[in-house]
Amino acid sequence: MLTVLEEMFPKTPKFVCCVLPHLSGEVILQAYNATLSISSLYGIADGIFLIENDEMNKICINKLNIKKPQL
Repeated sequence: MLTVLEEMFPKTPKFVCCVLPHLSGEVILQAYNATLSISSLYGIADGIFLIENDEMNKICINKLNIKKPQL
């Protein structure tokens, strides 16, 4: 998708958002998947915003008073 956008809009900066998995996740390979995704985005995007899933969970609970954050 980003390569198509690069072809259509070559001078427009591309920023992407990547959510890092929970530290204690259900799938053992999720950290590797995130690493591979970030490395492929690094070559295409002009900027990558990283968000840690655990920290977003803490913000929802402590600051937004959401007792059990869900999708």
